[in-house]
Amino acid sequence: ETRRVIDVIAQTTRSPALAQFSRYTAELHGMQSYYRGYRWGFKLFNDPTVAQGTRGDGGLAVFDDVLPEVDVFGRGAMNLMYLRSSWKPDATFLSFRAGDFFTHHGHYDAGHFSLYKGAPLAINSSTYGKFTGPNRLDYSIRTVAKNSLLILRPGETVHPNRFFEDNVADGGQRVIIPTGSAVQGVRDWLENRGSGKHYEGGRIERYEHVRNDHTYVASDITGAYNNTEHDEGGWGGKVRSVKRQLIYLDDEDRVIIHDRVVSTDADYTKKWLLHTVNRPQVDNLQPLKGKADNGILQSRSAQARVRNGDGTLLVERIYPKDAVIRLVGGPDYQFYVEADGDDSDLDGRNFINGASFKPWFDVGLWRIEIQPGKVREKDDFLVVLSPDLSRMRPAQSRSMEAGEGAHAVATDHTGVVFLDDAEVHELELTVPSGVKRLLLVGLPPMAKITSSLPGQAFEASENGVLSITGLGDVEKAVRLSW
Repeated sequence: ETRRVIDVIAQTTRSPALAQFSRYTAELHGMQSYYRGYRWGFKLFNDPTVAQGTRGDGGLAVFDDVLPEVDVFGRGAMNLMYLRSSWKPDATFLSFRAGDFFTHHGHYDAGHFSLYKGAPLAINSSTYGKFTGPNRLDYSIRTVAKNSLLILRPGETVHPNRFFEDNVADGGQRVIIPTGSAVQGVRDWLENRGSGKHYEGGRIERYEHVRNDHTYVASDITGAYNNTEHDEGGWGGKVRSVKRQLIYLDDEDRVIIHDRVVSTDADYTKKWLLHTVNRPQVDNLQPLKGKADNGILQSRSAQARVRNGDGTLLVERIYPKDAVIRLVGGPDYQFYVEADGDDSDLDGRNFINGASFKPWFDVGLWRIEIQPGKVREKDDFLVVLSPDLSRMRPAQSRSMEAGEGAHAVATDHTGVVFLDDAEVHELELTVPSGVKRLLLVGLPPMAKITSSLPGQAFEASENGVLSITGLGDVEKAVRLSW
């Protein structure tokens, strides 16, 4: 399908960028860029006059200064953000989704992100196999297969229709239209968000991109889960609130993810997920089930290292401070699900039946699970992702003291502060030595900020972001109020 669809859109929009992308696809795949059943239509779909005026060959780098590096598609509905550090071959590529449910081919993936540098590093571990097979219905379309969040509720009922032979409570988001959709049109779909069939999943609350500096997105994905406003089983919900914030720092080529999860019961296990192609390296792992290369392992280490081809990824857990890291994977565990929603007893199932292992899938053998060391109703996850090519970046991130009302992290020279809620109006920060810039998010839009820095006052952006530079190299206490 790929190149034919690109050609049809390029012909309709007269977009030189899409025409150039069609040419690039042909360079990569030759005749195979058109499915053999559609090659008869090449001269009908491919309009060579659209490509006139485009620059010469050069892969995706031809789009430098032509297309943006960051954009959000389907705002208010699908909410898909795509980010590239550049259009060059060594670029970091990040995707993020916080949208609503729309089609029975869709997945339950609000909050999911993927990360690529040199090779796929943080992936969607789904494969496309038998449509009504156990792998698709009980794993691949589920949140457990994504880089999102699980809240396990023991005994949660997930039985959307007759194709689901067993009750599989993966701990993820509501499964509502997995094999057939009766959406009648745009109005019908809109009217069933927040009522009726409840197609709501997530929404983007704040989005800001400052070129060559940072990209920030704040999302609320509470609606994707059984929550206090709507529960598919009528049991009052398992979460009160699930929010995810993501920041990309251009100059450091680093992704920082902050999540705040409030469950309705402290005993519901929370898990922060990241799927990988290969087995991550984590220190001091102890097998909980199976073997070191095929099973479930656990460590109190705060770091994991991921390699795939030329790509590397350092994963640093900052919060929860008492968290453990679990690795789940290997041939007998790559599609593993705690089907009863209770991981106090590791008696889950590996849903391999119906899976597909075609070479065009990023088949993930392993996943990282970060979960709190103690049960709580409210948990904050703060994780730093540092990709690179060939070399593994050194661990440089550490928690930064921000007092009550915020969670903060210091990287090699940036301090990032996430405000916990709108009731906070003052912060006292201890800025470590070497941190020359502060980035605060979650402020009221255009807030006027006074500070203890000599003679300095600031104003937040219209998206509630404040950037303070020129802090010097020594540790200092900073007080901010608004």
